[in-house]
Amino acid sequence: MSITNVIQRDVAVERLLSNKGEVQNRDSKSWRVGGGQPVQIGPNLAALFCGVQKEGEMGGPDSVDGTRIVLFDDLDRIGHGENISLSHNEIIGDPASGQARMSMKNGPWVWFVPEGARRADGSPHPHAGTGFGLGTDLVFPVRKDLTWEQSDFNHAEERTAIYQFELGRSGFRIASAHQYRSDDLPVIPTVPITQQMLAAGTSDIFRWRLTGPGLGAGVADGDGMLMPAMAVIARPASKGGKSSCRAAGVMRWEVSTDGGWQPVSFTPIILSVGEGGEQYWHEPCLVRMPDGALLFSARPRFGAYEHSIRLWRSTDALVWQVVFDALEVRAESPVTINTALDGSPYFAFNPWRSEYAAKSYTHGRRWLEIRPMRPDLHGWDEGLLVRDAPDDGNSKWFFDHPLSANIRLKDGKWRHVLAYRSFFCGDPAELDKTSLRYGAYLDVVESNGPEFVPWKFL
Repeated sequence: MSITNVIQRDVAVERLLSNKGEVQNRDSKSWRVGGGQPVQIGPNLAALFCGVQKEGEMGGPDSVDGTRIVLFDDLDRIGHGENISLSHNEIIGDPASGQARMSMKNGPWVWFVPEGARRADGSPHPHAGTGFGLGTDLVFPVRKDLTWEQSDFNHAEERTAIYQFELGRSGFRIASAHQYRSDDLPVIPTVPITQQMLAAGTSDIFRWRLTGPGLGAGVADGDGMLMPAMAVIARPASKGGKSSCRAAGVMRWEVSTDGGWQPVSFTPIILSVGEGGEQYWHEPCLVRMPDGALLFSARPRFGAYEHSIRLWRSTDALVWQVVFDALEVRAESPVTINTALDGSPYFAFNPWRSEYAAKSYTHGRRWLEIRPMRPDLHGWDEGLLVRDAPDDGNSKWFFDHPLSANIRLKDGKWRHVLAYRSFFCGDPAELDKTSLRYGAYLDVVESNGPEFVPWKFL
């Protein structure tokens, strides 16, 4: 059981033309597709949840304008079928000051039970055709001419958007969408309660409040699901302020009696130290192995582990152990743990290379590669290059936010796809002079073991 090849595909989702819910008065030529998350939504149908970005936009690659949902059943026809507008940025007024503010829509990261999905025993899944997504909305003041800079939204108020999705006879639809201030999000219990928590003698550590999603999808767990997430301790005195205790971990979601997916518990795995980033862990991700074990990783920022990769393992989603730690191996960018079609685990990330220092690259995202993990999870094999930008001595391309999924399309075959963003940081006029395309790519990662598919269908 191992990963054998990465099929680099030149089909990229670049621009999305007018379709359902198209926003009026927008220049379609300047709006480009950013990163994309592939999600299985039916027996032979998938969706790509694409971020939208503008060429040469203020704020650079972190500046987004909502999400489009691209439905597809053929990898070579992505972008030619139906696409739906999920969200877009809004200018809102501040009732107190009257100053205009931007609500910048990020995400969401989505989990979905495909229509027609079955339980392991063959019975129909009770929540087939439903799912949800978590997004982060950044709210910050803008100038009179409605412009802003990256420093403006780096200190924005963060709000969480929760979407409920459905797929049925009428097609794919957004059942509901709500934006929540941090204090309005539900408080959920810690699971499990440890002896260390009991010894602390306070009920604060038994309750957590969701603050944001992880990267990519979660995993099925009975009729519910486990999703990587960020949370803070829900102290009553913290209303209107920030908690000093933030954690990356696993949140369990279930369908409530009145409908819709809701969080029911949270297991913290790694705590961040301090508010300003003495050591901050975020963008967690989660996968399940063929033997049922779970693997978890998170992106460290600041501190001694800023360029490291760490992997945790659990057999019950409650007790977690570090099984792998690699220092100074990656650029300061997103990193994800994934499982290929045969269940082979691998990391996808931007590796750190000596060329950065030698050629003074402005960032570390010129190369994107995957590193297959060894069977014991204590080491990894040689990396496989996924994408490399032209060598112009100071590359203006980003290849980042790698997200994967095992999907089945109209040919009835399962395949493992790795989606990622290509972003050009230079003058848009230079794009025609390059050999690369700006947009969302979906490459195919091949493996040689028995298929380990996430869903059963009739």
